[in-house]
This record gives sequence, C-alpha cells and structure tokens, in this order.
Amino acid sequence: KLFSGYPITPGRALTRLMIPIYNYWGIWNIFATLAKRLKSEEGNLIIWGSSLHSWLPCLYILTFASIFLDHTKLGYALGDFPVLFFITAVVDLLLAIVWLQMAGIIWKAVEYKAKQNIS
Repeated sequence: KLFSGYPITPGRALTRLMIPIYNYWGIWNIFATLAKRLKSEEGNLIIWGSSLHSWLPCLYILTFASIFLDHTKLGYALGDFPVLFFITAVVDLLLAIVWLQMAGIIWKAVEYKAKQNIS
C-alpha cells in the first residue's frame, strides 16, 4: 500500500526467498527491485535505495563464502583445523551484520514512507 504498483507480491517474494536454487536469483531480484523503487522516490528514500543496492554484492559474496566454508569444514573434526572454524564463524557473523544492515535500511524506508503518507 505504501508503494503503489510495486511489481513483486508478498507471495512471489516468499517464493523467491524460499525455493532453493531459484532463491539465488530471487534474493537479488527482490532487493534490487526494492532498491530501484526507493531510488525513484524522493528525499531519504533515494539514499536508502542506493545504500540497499550497495549491500547486495556483500550479501552474495558472504553467502557463497559461508556455503563454501560450511561444506569445506564438514571433512574436519573441530580440533583438526581450528582456523577454518574461526574463519567460518567470522564470515557467518559478517553475513548476519549485512542482513541486519539491509533490514534496518528497509525498516527506515518503510517508516519514512508511512509518515509521508500520513501527512
């Protein structure tokens, strides 16, 4: 309702996030579409749209690094290669930070847009 004519329905967004393999394209599509939409608005929404778009490469790099490290460490016991487990924990922490940053940007944008619609 805040962004009339938004091209992705909630159901399609969930589908793009939840279906394996399809979600590699879907996650980018959802957030890139939202970022593009925010950049087409006015005020702080333009800045938040650019910021959201800039976090997408970080999200993908860290996601694939996390997947790779998780598969790599499956062959090792915890004591065999502790540096690998530490690196995996750091990458997973950074990935969580990226998700939280993106969620914060979206939250601010929705609040801002809602306040614009009220006044």
